[in-house]
Amino acid sequence: MPRRPFIVFAVPVLLSLILAACNMPGLGTSAGQQATEDANATAAAETVAAELTRSAGQLPTDSPTAAATNTPPASATPAGPTATPVPTGCTDRASFLSDVTVPDDTYFEPGEDFTKTWRLRNTGTCTWTTQYKLVFDSGRSMDGPASQPLSGNVPPNSTVDLSVDLEAPASNGTYRGNWLLQNATGVNFGIGANANVAFWVQIVVGPTPTPAPSVYKTAKIELKPSFHVDLDEGESPADSNADRDLWYESISAVERYLTPVNDAEAFLWTDGVPDFEDCDDDGELSDDRIDFDDFEVGDWLCFQTSEGRIGRFEIEKISGANPPVLTIDIRTWK
Repeated sequence: MPRRPFIVFAVPVLLSLILAACNMPGLGTSAGQQATEDANATAAAETVAAELTRSAGQLPTDSPTAAATNTPPASATPAGPTATPVPTGCTDRASFLSDVTVPDDTYFEPGEDFTKTWRLRNTGTCTWTTQYKLVFDSGRSMDGPASQPLSGNVPPNSTVDLSVDLEAPASNGTYRGNWLLQNATGVNFGIGANANVAFWVQIVVGPTPTPAPSVYKTAKIELKPSFHVDLDEGESPADSNADRDLWYESISAVERYLTPVNDAEAFLWTDGVPDFEDCDDDGELSDDRIDFDDFEVGDWLCFQTSEGRIGRFEIEKISGANPPVLTIDIRTWK
């Protein structure tokens, strides 16, 4: 910084001190006045010189000034933990894999409690968290909850079993309840190409029907006069007396019967093709003989064998000499 402005300022100060010294009172003679003036001038000069020396030592010298830099202020408090980012742009979608429990049209008694479990796969790109819910959509709720949170996270491409406790309605009938999933923002989604199809539970309330047993034996045989047939195995003649179920009893050219033996029973069915329930009829089954004159080709007989199996056979052909040979098509159930 230049020093000249300070020197210019100091000169007027010095002059003022000198003039003030010349006008001081109490100086009576010219010689004394002159001496006093000289002394005052000398003191003033020394004062100015001292001030100039002191100021010169305090004045900064010319030097280049460094450019200022912007320093960010220190944070008042330490930064907290980094928040977990919320997924954006991901999709919610599910696919149905199987009914773990209660397949469609399972029978229940009125008011019976049961648990329905679906196995689903997360086919979207969002992780299903515990903020996701299983929600009732439509149909019959069967006393299920309106919504139920998931018990754990389900990452994309993972499978999960989702269960809900339900109660069968009080009246007989078929009932269906449709369910969906709901994401953390309250948007429902499901299965299908557009993720908008519900998965469901469907039950039947009422007595469970007796299922038809599986087929034990089928056979086509020729039953000749006076022969016995084993209806369990579809064989004629029967291997032994104990295996006999039906006897082609031929008494004369005009008197012929099909006669149950060994506690077997039978009856003539005349209303189409009988099924298991039709033939399993204690009211019709009998050990009475069935007259040849009572049936013709295409008719059916129901029977119960000596071993307790239910069955049927069709009269496919009546042919040959008198007495004729019967061709019968047999089916027995376990």
